[in-house]
Amino acid sequence: GENGDEVVFQTVGNRETGPSDRLNTYLSTRAANGWQTKLLSPPAVYNEFYHPEYDNAPNDFFAFTPDLSKGIFATDGVSAVVEGEPPGSDNLYEQETATGAETLITPLAAGSRYEQPIVGATSADLSHVLFENRLDYFDTEECCRGGGESFVYDWSPEEGMTIASILPSGRLATDAGVGAGPLDQIDVEPSANAYSAFYGGSPHAISEDGERLFFTDPSPTGGTPIGHIYERRHQGKPDASTVQIDKPAPGTPESEAVRFGGYSSVFVAATPDGREVLFPSCVKLTPDSTAGESGPGWSCRTQWGNKYNAEFGATSFHAESDLYIYSEEEDGTSSLKDITTTQEPNGAKVLGVLGESEDLSRVYFVADGKLAPGGTKGKPNLYVWAKTGEATEETTFIATLETSEYYFNSEGDIRDWEYGIDGLAHNARVSQNGEYVAFTSESQTIDPSYENFNPEEYEPLPEVYLYKYGSSGPICVSCEGVGPASTPAGIANIGLSESARALPNYPDSEKRNLLNNGTLYFETGEKLLKADENTTTDVYEYNAEGGTINLISSGN
Repeated sequence: GENGDEVVFQTVGNRETGPSDRLNTYLSTRAANGWQTKLLSPPAVYNEFYHPEYDNAPNDFFAFTPDLSKGIFATDGVSAVVEGEPPGSDNLYEQETATGAETLITPLAAGSRYEQPIVGATSADLSHVLFENRLDYFDTEECCRGGGESFVYDWSPEEGMTIASILPSGRLATDAGVGAGPLDQIDVEPSANAYSAFYGGSPHAISEDGERLFFTDPSPTGGTPIGHIYERRHQGKPDASTVQIDKPAPGTPESEAVRFGGYSSVFVAATPDGREVLFPSCVKLTPDSTAGESGPGWSCRTQWGNKYNAEFGATSFHAESDLYIYSEEEDGTSSLKDITTTQEPNGAKVLGVLGESEDLSRVYFVADGKLAPGGTKGKPNLYVWAKTGEATEETTFIATLETSEYYFNSEGDIRDWEYGIDGLAHNARVSQNGEYVAFTSESQTIDPSYENFNPEEYEPLPEVYLYKYGSSGPICVSCEGVGPASTPAGIANIGLSESARALPNYPDSEKRNLLNNGTLYFETGEKLLKADENTTTDVYEYNAEGGTINLISSGN
């Protein structure tokens, strides 16, 4: 909760009835006489065939208001929780946590059932809920009888449940996804060289007032979940309409990449009012864009998660992507700006985005191209693009990051920038105001005064860096001690989630460990203070304003 006096947590099984094959959700509230805990989700029944060590329990909650007064839940498909709930179907409902009152979100006509509704985004007050769902079979006025299609729905108390994934032509997008779309489940073990969200929704995919929402219509080639990006306005109302935001400006030639799997655009973020959207695309959407193919290959870096080399699934020839910001004015007119234009003939070659300010006035990204003094062509350079005035902007080089040269660690710093990366594994943070960016790197040159190469493991270890916009460069907050480093430092330690890695991600699942004043929380096994007496990983707080480090965990 916002003030720390409420906390929601889950257990595999039920504290009252014992083990089950469901996750049970509880709310604890702190009072004068201690913590009071109550079950929020429907009681889960014991399953004698369930083994918690080998089986993954399905998820049964998705989102809460900031004060935890309301939550979105899913039923287990066995027992009806709300009157009128379709039996034998996975359904969503909204609950007032204080009273336990529930409102069914997913009513269905007789003879239809949901396979599994997936919440992708909600407005802050939960007055609008965006979710994806794949129907086993259905028969509605909006579409023909069929099966297996996935649609994006919007629910609000006023309008009820309505299909939102409607294209400008009026046709339904039959495999649409909220925001960036539903990404495939990929193992987050380092040896798999892949870190991706189980479900790829976005907390920014709907505006605060619910008047604008964003969905992705998959590319027609190969069934890839990345294609065109659409904005749906006034969903559920008579004046509802859809616009395509990654559409080339009139007279702008489209890249040959269009032939290979569609536009290959990825929704990254939107402003709270939904009037500006940040996304990469492999297509020349503006006359000054440098996006497009660099050879006869067919893969697109946005399409394939912007892997750095062939080890990550990309061919040696690929379509290069640029970063764009789509803007909508008060009068309804719109514009598209390429924020990574460059004079370099080979283009910007954007690899990914570390993060952005809430108002999109600052965007921290990684690109192969030399876009500012200090960058190295062909290396993963970290830049910040910033609005400096009403009609002025600048791109600043921050540091050159790393791709690993070691066969047993082929990922390097990719967890800093990869598109669609799981919030539990994303190793970079940008403060909400865009003033600071924190990231990890195996680089041995960002801070050459500290030896981060581990001679026993024969590999460089990641350290945590913090950069303040306008400063001379990043500082290493974990590079303390005499060295060489013996343990890695990190921002997103995924070790705590090892038993739950197959669970869906939630909106806003990324840890909030970088504040607007530059306060950063991170982990390292190195002894940064005398109070740290043990050899295990500890949690530290770095205070940017004073340049001080505090030990949060006990250290002993």
